[in-house]
Amino acid sequence: MNIVQRAARFVQSLRRPDDARRCRHCGSTRTKKHGFYTRRVCLLRGVRRVRVPRYRCHSCGQTYSLPDRRWASRARYGREVQRKGLDLYFHLGASWRQVAEWLRGEIRPGAGRSRQWCPWRRAVGGDRPGARLSHVTVWRWAMRAGERAAAGWAEGGWAGVAHFSGGVVADATAICIRGVWQRVHLIADGVSRVGMSLERWREEGEAYVAGRFRLWLGQWGIAWQEVKVLVSDGAQVYAGVLARVLRQARQQRCLFHLWRNLLPDLKTYEAEAGQEAGRWVRFLLRLLWAIPTLAEAWVGLEDIERTLGEIPALAEVLRTVRRTLPELWGIVEAGLAVGERTSNVAERFFRRLKQRTRRMGCFMSERGADHFLAAWLVYANCEPYQVRKERKRVYRHPGQSPLEVGGAEMLGYSWLDLLEV
Repeated sequence: MNIVQRAARFVQSLRRPDDARRCRHCGSTRTKKHGFYTRRVCLLRGVRRVRVPRYRCHSCGQTYSLPDRRWASRARYGREVQRKGLDLYFHLGASWRQVAEWLRGEIRPGAGRSRQWCPWRRAVGGDRPGARLSHVTVWRWAMRAGERAAAGWAEGGWAGVAHFSGGVVADATAICIRGVWQRVHLIADGVSRVGMSLERWREEGEAYVAGRFRLWLGQWGIAWQEVKVLVSDGAQVYAGVLARVLRQARQQRCLFHLWRNLLPDLKTYEAEAGQEAGRWVRFLLRLLWAIPTLAEAWVGLEDIERTLGEIPALAEVLRTVRRTLPELWGIVEAGLAVGERTSNVAERFFRRLKQRTRRMGCFMSERGADHFLAAWLVYANCEPYQVRKERKRVYRHPGQSPLEVGGAEMLGYSWLDLLEV
């Protein structure tokens, strides 16, 4: 059962609760009411004391009570409070303390932040006591959700969820939380932009990284023969992955990283020859990389070398272009109709992630960091692209999430449903 199917089962259990007359222990219907108990639950509309009925089974002699869909088992705060708190934190970018402060105002109208919204509910002669929701409680909700997501990965929860295009984008970055740096690695589909793996790397040895790629293939139910191209930068560790795991895949050199590596030499040349000369060199490189076939690109490179080969400041640029030229047509040689020739899929993903982690006021433990990344991957895969209308720009896939672009049948389920919050 994959993660979407588990979400469907979870939502169905909330919409249609179990029959109260059926025993939870033996399944018998020979039951009767057996009193009740009172519990205090914090909901968005206020703090309530609810009566929870209990039942007794004549067949097995045990007593039981049915879980209420409004709150999780043994939870002090309702399900709507937990879901709204996580959505506020992941989507809007507030801190744990700000989210807790906001929720306290909604739980107790007229107290906390709600005094700004509803002056007619302010207590006369003093402030009303508010809910005792702590920021640590909100953090624990996120940790439990991420732990469930990580456990689902280990059980192959992503297998068969979305169609695999045959091309993957792999890149790594570093995030800093209160002075502690974490190296995070992402594997994403090159066409649908579905994040397929987001985890911390403990080391960067070829054997370790190859093992992480094998684990990713198992989590998504993908055979190594299905991977046709790997879009990455020039890191040596990916050469080991291609040799050990993805033996039939071609490497597509990332144009984004190649431009970034060439910029220092190009700027040096612009400082000597002028800005117009530098623009002309960049224009020639763009024409070269836009050539449809590799054979024609070799001919174009020879023409560029005859034109610019006598300039000492461009010698290193031309050597780098010649060395990486066969890797710039990996997608074309692999026969993929569409796909990213850069790792911008990963760069866009990391930009949102860094905006989120930059606001974190505390450093999480190693397990906490892994749980947060697991929950963030589910959120990013289910977050729909904005519906924008501008005169000169066209945005792809408006209103669709990456999973929907990848062909997943989401049926309106949100990322919180996939996490079973």
